[in-house]
Amino acid sequence: MNTVRTILRGSAAAVLAFGSSGGVLPTPAGAVTTTSTPVVVLESLGGSTYPNALNEHDLVAGIAYLGDGSARAVRWDRTGRITRLDRLSGETSSAAVDLNDAGTAVGTSAGENGHTRAVRWARDGTVTDLGTLPGEVDSTARVINNRGTVIGEAGNGLSPGPGVLWDATGAITEISPHATLSGLNNLDVVVGNEGAVARKWDRHGNRLPLDRLPDEAWSVARGINDRGTAFGYAGTADGRQHTVRWDSEGRVTVLRALRDSTRSTPVEIDPHDEIAGFAVVSGPEGFSHAVRWDENGRARDLGTLGGRQSMSNDINDEGTVVGRADVSPRSFESHAVRWSRTGRASDLGTLPGATSSTATQINNRGTITGWAAMADHSRAVLWPAVRPRSETTP
Repeated sequence: MNTVRTILRGSAAAVLAFGSSGGVLPTPAGAVTTTSTPVVVLESLGGSTYPNALNEHDLVAGIAYLGDGSARAVRWDRTGRITRLDRLSGETSSAAVDLNDAGTAVGTSAGENGHTRAVRWARDGTVTDLGTLPGEVDSTARVINNRGTVIGEAGNGLSPGPGVLWDATGAITEISPHATLSGLNNLDVVVGNEGAVARKWDRHGNRLPLDRLPDEAWSVARGINDRGTAFGYAGTADGRQHTVRWDSEGRVTVLRALRDSTRSTPVEIDPHDEIAGFAVVSGPEGFSHAVRWDENGRARDLGTLGGRQSMSNDINDEGTVVGRADVSPRSFESHAVRWSRTGRASDLGTLPGATSSTATQINNRGTITGWAAMADHSRAVLWPAVRPRSETTP
C-alpha cells in the first residue's frame, strides 16, 4: 500500500497487448514470468478469511469468519499468525477495513441491536468506539492515515452521509451532511462525493476546488495522494466513462483511453501521479484489461496471462501493480499477478486445490497480500517480498 489511503480498499503465457496508438503504450509480448515466490497462508478461525489492508511492516488487517458464519475483525503478522481484535460490548460481528503504518486499524462493529459503529483498534488490539454525530445512531469508518485521522460516515453506510472525520484523539467533525467519503491523504485532505459530483475538502469541512469536465454528466472521486493529486472517473453526455485526474489546484485532466475502449475505472494512485485501474476493451463480451496510466496520462495495457481479461487492485511507490488475470481463453480461471514497472507480468499462482486467486494490496517492500478461492471457502494469503531476476531485466 502506498502513502495514499483509498477505500476499497495463472500459468505463463504471452501477454495480449494493444499496439501504441493515441497515447497508449505497448506491452512487450511474452513478458510473463511464473514465479516461485513462497505463499504464506494466513491463519483462519474456522471459515473464510479476507485481507482488506496491508501496511509497510507487512501487517495485514481484514475479516475472518467463524464456523458459525459470524465475522470477526482480525490482524495477521508476516508469518501468518492471526490476532483477534477486541470486541465492543454486545457485538455480533466486526470487520477491519484499513490499517496504517503504526499498526492502528479501523473498521465497523455491528451489535445485537442491529446498529453499526465505527471503531479503531490500537496496535495491541484494544478497541475504541469512535461514536457518531449528535442525533445519529450509526457510524461507519472507511480509511485511516498515518496521522491517525479517520474518515467515514455518521450513518450505516447504506445511504450518503453525513460524511465525517475523526482526528487522532477521536474528536469528530462533520465534513458534509450528504457526502460519501472515499479517500484521505496524510495531510488530512479528503475526497468523496456529494450525489453525482466529485468533491474535495480540508479537515475542517471547507470545500476545496475540484473542476468538472465541460460535458460531464456525473463524476466520482476515488482517492488522493500526498501531492494533492486526486483521481477518479467521470461520465460524459455521450455515454463514455473516463478516468480523470485532478491536480492540487483542482484542475481536471482526462487520461488517455485504450484504443476502442469506452469505459475505464481507476483504483489507486502512487506518489508520482501514476494510476492503476482497468478498462473495458473492444469485443462483443466487453472484457476488462488492467491498465497503468503514467504521470503524463498515457495508458499502458498490462494484458493478461493468456486469457480474456485482467484487473488491477493496487500500485506501490515503485509503480508495481498487482491484481488478477485469466490464464486461458477457454476458462475463467484467474491467478494473482504482479506487473513490474516495465510491464512484465509475474504469475503468482494459487493454492493447491484453489480455483483462482487475486492480489489485492502491495506495499513498498514488495510484499503482496490477497486471497485464494477454494471450493467452499476463501483463504487470505501473503506473498513475501521477492523480486525475480527476470522482472528487473527488461
